[in-house]
Amino acid sequence: MTGNPQPIRAAIKGTAAYLLTAAGLLAVYFPILDNYYISAQFYMFGPALHNGFTLNVFLQPVIEHIGPLWRIFFGLEYLTFGHDPSAYFVVTLCLHWLNVFLTGIFFSALLRNGKLGYWIAFVFGFSASYVYVIHYVFSQMHLFNLTCFLTTSIFYLHFLRRPRPYRLAVVTFCHLFTLFSWETGLELPLLYFLLFLVARNQGGIANPSLKFGMWTLLPLWINTGIYAWYRLHWPGEAAVLGIPGGVHRTPG
Repeated sequence: MTGNPQPIRAAIKGTAAYLLTAAGLLAVYFPILDNYYISAQFYMFGPALHNGFTLNVFLQPVIEHIGPLWRIFFGLEYLTFGHDPSAYFVVTLCLHWLNVFLTGIFFSALLRNGKLGYWIAFVFGFSASYVYVIHYVFSQMHLFNLTCFLTTSIFYLHFLRRPRPYRLAVVTFCHLFTLFSWETGLELPLLYFLLFLVARNQGGIANPSLKFGMWTLLPLWINTGIYAWYRLHWPGEAAVLGIPGGVHRTPG
């Protein structure tokens, strides 16, 4: 059987490049382990799920705009690793590398240039601004949210290229997941409209009409409304804003 080996070779080269990047990230950030910062917030959120996995986290007061899904993620980390800072450092570094990989996939698909997408991801991975993020255990919140954001964006771009109802359903679910991890997901409908315009100008989507672009964003606006209702009527926010029916509950 004969075939074109170029796509296979390109995939192997791309995989090798990201693996080398992972090794580079480990070499650059590993010295941080000796000074890995665990703040008082670690002891505030860590024990939140110490009695086992529970969905009551969705009913707990909203604190510092932190979504319940990240609190579950962090609580499960605490259940697994306890007070071992090295374990949290490894998880933080893995999340950062995963975001580098997803960044490369996203820009490679958006720009239709795998090499350029990789170099954008490379610059992102070794950006000096991320030294602080890697250094600080509580910054896992930002990394976790970015993972959700990039995953949603990749699926949305894939949907624009080949529209299918189930693909839009996946985008809708991922967007809701992003919202409940942290509040940056509120801006996604607007950002995706801009993404739609970019893809439309490149001629790389199935239906370039503005009507199609607005229709595909409708489920995301519905998600945003659902999350806004949640934030205004569940504990914490309702008590602060004085909304009738809002009950301020305390954990435990």
